[in-house]
Amino acid sequence: MGALFFVVIFQILSKKSYEPPQFLYTIIVSLLGGTIGLNIDIDLLRTIPQIIIPVAAITVITISAAFLLAFLIHRLFKKDFLSTILGVIPGGLAVMLLIAESTDCDIVYVSSLQTVRLLTAVIFIPNLLLLTGLI
Repeated sequence: MGALFFVVIFQILSKKSYEPPQFLYTIIVSLLGGTIGLNIDIDLLRTIPQIIIPVAAITVITISAAFLLAFLIHRLFKKDFLSTILGVIPGGLAVMLLIAESTDCDIVYVSSLQTVRLLTAVIFIPNLLLLTGLI
């Protein structure tokens, strides 16, 4: 969701626009649609009304927290805001590095922040929750 949200915002705010080749776009959408379609059953459709609001709320909280963290890191380290937001927003290291490359951002800075973010999510947070007894 983070990568999608950022790409949409970037496309809206950017003066230049990038559109993938049509054949590649068709293949990607077909594979994604096929993967999603194969995993849908009637039980899943029944749970959608129950999970849509929590999922939307968690998405808004995650994106908002990423923007707040990017603002704080941007002010602390005096790096450009676009590189900082690419470094902290969820969406995957590869996607954010591709966006950073296409927007001439500092790739080392973006990859460093993404690596710290991933290590925090995988190592630090679960151990902190174990120590506090929350899981």
